Amino acid sequence: MPDRLAVGPRVAQTRLAGVGHAYGRPFPWLAAVAAAFVFVQLVLVVPGSGLGWDETVYVSQVGRDVPAAFFSAPRARGISYLVAPVAALTSSMAALHVYLALCSGCGLFLALWVWRPLLPPAVVAGAGAMFAGL
Repeated sequence: MPDRLAVGPRVAQTRLAGVGHAYGRPFPWLAAVAAAFVFVQLVLVVPGSGLGWDETVYVSQVGRDVPAAFFSAPRARGISYLVAPVAALTSSMAALHVYLALCSGCGLFLALWVWRPLLPPAVVAGAGAMFAGL
């Protein structure tokens, strides 16, 4: 009876190893949350939105049609590297927004995937939906 009430090291180790995983398949839950996140971004945020000042600076570092804007010290180079594949191919803001929405959906999926051995898929998906709703 005490084994059912407390989670000991053996149960935690079993959960981490994925042995005896009674929670079901997490992929459909997490993929649905990530897909909904991307869909909401594309429907509610992307239409008619332009680039802000920060986005303009980051894209100008790798864009081929515009001169590079001043890149100050507090900015991160990673964003410029992230948008480089799309900025090198096209100057379309819609393509850039769709690409970044897909990247954020993949990032959300991967961040939730880390939690799959520890929690039931419905709990992880619910937490991901609440986080994405922020």
